[in-house]
Amino acid sequence: MKIILASGSPRRYDLLKQMGWDVEVRSLPFSEVETVNEATEQLIQLRKNFLSADSTQQDITFCEKDLVLLSQYRDADLVCAYNALGKGKAAAAVTRTWTPVIAADTIVVLGNIILGKPTDPDNAKDMLRQLSGNVHEVKTASVSLRKKELTGMSAPASRWTRPAHTAFRAKAPRWWHGSKAVTIM
Repeated sequence: MKIILASGSPRRYDLLKQMGWDVEVRSLPFSEVETVNEATEQLIQLRKNFLSADSTQQDITFCEKDLVLLSQYRDADLVCAYNALGKGKAAAAVTRTWTPVIAADTIVVLGNIILGKPTDPDNAKDMLRQLSGNVHEVKTASVSLRKKELTGMSAPASRWTRPAHTAFRAKAPRWWHGSKAVTIM
């Protein structure tokens, strides 16, 4: 069966292929939020737009049901759910068939700070140093849609990571940034 993956993630693509799916990647531009404040501001603006009589301000990605769904989430869960749903809705909006669309978003939370996506190899090294020896949380939310209609959503699931290492020592760990390996020194 064919599915559309609304993500450029090679890991997600490989996972779905290994499961036997015929995968088409359709990663479309969607303005992801990176902080709780940004996500909250977006929800407030969406609510204002839906309450407004001016239909020119309606968001083409989200509908009122989405707003109700997103309103149940708080903090980092809201960021994760908003981004997953937005990416999925953006891809579903241009899908003219009943082919299912799958989207997900994963974030890393250290204390109260959501770590964004690394901007370059040096930023990736800095992030890994911050995480080294510290308990952190990895959250993933996923959605499935058909034609713009939401058919399923997994609430952001958390996994607490307790690193076995206390600092980067011995062998220099490697981490992939895009398609390039980054060695942490």
